Amino acid sequence: MVVRIADVDGGVAPAPCWTCRTRRRGTWMVRFFLVPPLLLLSLGCSSGESDDDATSPGPSPTPVPVESPRIEVEPNSLMFGAVEIGDSSDMAVTISNTGTGTLSIEAAISQESVAFALPDAAQVTVPPGDTTSLTVRFMPHEAVGFAATLEISSNDETHPTTSVALAGTGTLTLLDSDQDGWTEDLDCDDSRADVYPGAEEACDDADNDCDGEIDEQVTLTYYPDTDQDGFGDPSHPTSACTPPEGHVQDARDCDDSRADVYPDAEEACDGADNDCDGEIDEDGDTRFYSDTDGDGHGDPAVSVVGCNLPQGYVSSSDDCDDTNPAVHPDATETCNGIDDDCDDGVDEEVTSTFYLDADGDQFGNPAITTEGCEPPPGFVDDSTDCDDGEASVYPGALEVCDEQDNDCDALVDEEVETDYFLDADGDGFGRSSSRTAACSPPTGAYVTESGDCDDLDANAYPGAEELCNGRDDNCDGVADEPSASDAPTWYRDSDDDGFGDASTTAVQCDPPEGYVAPLGDCDDTDPDTYPGAPETCDGSDEDCDGTVDEDPVDPLTSYLDSDGDGFGADSDIQEACDAPDGYVTDNGDCDDGDPEVHPGATEVCNEKDDDCDGDVDGIPECVDTLTESQIVNDYAYLVLDAHAGDTQVALSDTSSFQPGDLVLLVQVQGDPAGQFELAHVETVTAMAVGLTAGLEHDYVAGPYDQFGAFAAQAVRVATYNNLIINGVQITCPAWDGYTGGIIAIRSRYDITFENTATITADAKGFRGPSRETQRASNGRVGEGVLGNSGTRCSTQTTEPDTLTGGCGGIEGTYDSYDGLGGAGGGANALEPPNDAVSYSNRYPAKSGHSYGEGDPGVMIMGGAGGQGDSGSNDWYILAKGGNGGGMIFLWAQSVSGVGFIRANGEAGEASCDYAGYGGDWGASGGGGGAGGSILVSAHVVDGVGLSATGGNGGTVCGHETYHSAAGGMGRIVLDADTISVTTDPDYIQ
Repeated sequence: MVVRIADVDGGVAPAPCWTCRTRRRGTWMVRFFLVPPLLLLSLGCSSGESDDDATSPGPSPTPVPVESPRIEVEPNSLMFGAVEIGDSSDMAVTISNTGTGTLSIEAAISQESVAFALPDAAQVTVPPGDTTSLTVRFMPHEAVGFAATLEISSNDETHPTTSVALAGTGTLTLLDSDQDGWTEDLDCDDSRADVYPGAEEACDDADNDCDGEIDEQVTLTYYPDTDQDGFGDPSHPTSACTPPEGHVQDARDCDDSRADVYPDAEEACDGADNDCDGEIDEDGDTRFYSDTDGDGHGDPAVSVVGCNLPQGYVSSSDDCDDTNPAVHPDATETCNGIDDDCDDGVDEEVTSTFYLDADGDQFGNPAITTEGCEPPPGFVDDSTDCDDGEASVYPGALEVCDEQDNDCDALVDEEVETDYFLDADGDGFGRSSSRTAACSPPTGAYVTESGDCDDLDANAYPGAEELCNGRDDNCDGVADEPSASDAPTWYRDSDDDGFGDASTTAVQCDPPEGYVAPLGDCDDTDPDTYPGAPETCDGSDEDCDGTVDEDPVDPLTSYLDSDGDGFGADSDIQEACDAPDGYVTDNGDCDDGDPEVHPGATEVCNEKDDDCDGDVDGIPECVDTLTESQIVNDYAYLVLDAHAGDTQVALSDTSSFQPGDLVLLVQVQGDPAGQFELAHVETVTAMAVGLTAGLEHDYVAGPYDQFGAFAAQAVRVATYNNLIINGVQITCPAWDGYTGGIIAIRSRYDITFENTATITADAKGFRGPSRETQRASNGRVGEGVLGNSGTRCSTQTTEPDTLTGGCGGIEGTYDSYDGLGGAGGGANALEPPNDAVSYSNRYPAKSGHSYGEGDPGVMIMGGAGGQGDSGSNDWYILAKGGNGGGMIFLWAQSVSGVGFIRANGEAGEASCDYAGYGGDWGASGGGGGAGGSILVSAHVVDGVGLSATGGNGGTVCGHETYHSAAGGMGRIVLDADTISVTTDPDYIQ
């Protein structure tokens, strides 16, 4: 879209300028000259073709009256689309002067954004009828969308301001190592193509679909087949992908201990459900008969068929009455009117003998009998009467004193005569030894009661009141027994404390063993508990007064527990048997306002003495474990110079710093680059941090342009007690000209690498020049400690600059493929560069300087590789130079484990990576970035691999066996007592 500005009357005088115009093959070339105070774009003063640039200033043009410049801008928006972080993309707007006067313009990005820049002059003039272009560069530094506005101010009075919308998106390419369509940030295992979100779950002991579960919903259920009959026990299922040994899938076995029991097995009469159909021995053929009366003979009318004899059944069927247990074939026939023996006869061959009972006393005369099943009138079946004429005489009758045998036992008056006893003392009881048997009392003082134990004492006789007098008053053979009417009550004293228990008593004349007369013991099992005993704090009523633990002789000391963690402090003390609510007996709490702090608590990394042992986070067991890849540092750049002795450092952003932080100051670029030191933050304001001590060195800030020359930055050191890095990657943001490119970690004890963990600053250092389209042009210089002017190498040399980065290759020729590769990034040291092979060997490219073994107190990022050249006199891609490696600082007691510490340089890009450019014309790849710097300060460095190597040069398009130059090696400094690691290059100790 073209924005057209209508012509209006009037005009302006053009601004004075010095211009020179050249034309190459019909194309106007634009040259820039710095003319104070403005950088002006000058157009040629002469026509015709020339291969030489004119450099002398020309006269000021004569003002033309009533001339009016008119501005047209095309397009009105630049959409850069997606650009990889660290790369850049250029687009141009065309500015045309359709008026009659000279057009003066000034361009600026209206919104502050490090993503958009104007690489060329922002103030130019355009003659009437002429056109110029203005380049806008998009350089994303993070993976987000960016927007800004290009504001073009001009001397067109009608439209003095024209806006062009700018938009672009930063992208970050993520790896898909297993090529399953899912990148490493979403793939839970980027080494397996069958593992990704939504993949089909398989029985392979892996989380194929990345849902956090393994082999879910794809396992089968198996059951143990102990008896190996092919059917499993359903009560013990097992889920697995393949059947465990001795397991099957069929779970229908009803008895897994018998091989002859399973579904559809042949049923046998063995008391088992052989075919698992829920019935036992259902195929038997023996008939059994009901024996309801339990006489061992069955009812032929009620039967069942089966293998085993059922309860209440018998094998015989010959009972003729199954309701009467006395009736069956083996019974004895009796005179009862029924067929007792089931022989179809009733009372056959059975009679009884009956006897005459003349006196009706139900006992018969054995001398007079008759036979039959039923007794005739006057007859009975008893023949034991001894006098059938006297109804009171019969067996069992009462014997009386009548000189007859009343009970038919052949004895007369036996046991019916009365015993009489002499009673000398007249107490109603006689002596047993004076017995006389008679039907009537003898003459004299006789009584029928005997048992008098003292017939001379009228107070001693059976049943008399027993008294505690040493005599047997009641004639029971015992004197003073417990039943004595005046016997006292004694109380059990089980604990021998002299007081008895009212619940256990004894009433007798004399005290039993273990009994006493005093009463009142409330616990007869404790000799220390009795009325009047001293009270102690034991939860019992020792003095038996009904109150527990009152006025104890041994009170408990307790302490106020304000935070409820079970431990108190000495600020509030109570003396009692029990601790009051909120009090405890342990006074070891070192912070009674924090429930997480007390003796025995787990010490964690929180700058508190959690377990009250006097040590704050001071034990190796206080572990910080990193299980996610992350950036652990915060960064800010110096906005003012800082000098040795200063205690204030002005920073671009202080929001990430706080008192107590450890900060690393580094001079990244400028003089003296590589200088660094550690300092502690004491105060923080909106613009500066205050330090606990003065600086040791000077640091130079700015100027801060888009190339970041003379930059110094402050890095908040990530501080830990005892650090474990478990299988993840710790990295840093790439150097962006202001901050980044540095990792700084301090651990009070150890830094331990587990599961191939990595600390990496690969390609995070000085920036290689981005790829661009140019015509037969030298490559650009890579960034180094003196910044990156973006200039091209102008001489026939490809040596990397010791203070910048690699120098790009020079122009090729029309008739041969002899373009030079970009030089490798310089590592900013003094060792000479090495030759490396370019395509033609005509002008060898140079590899980057190696860092060497200079001052260990200097740490520098790896220099960037230069661009490759285009390879011919035509428009081609100049391949990007590789970034240098960043810097890594580690301080700990030991650094060990399985993992890597890397600050490698980036490889230069191959020129054939860009479709449509290069072809077989010998366009060269970019130079490799140099290795960065690694400093490890510890007593022990063991196990980890360390590398700070330079990146390879990119390949030559069409001749891929040739490479541009590699970056120089970085440096590794190990300040340690014991070293057992592999490094590349060799370390400095």
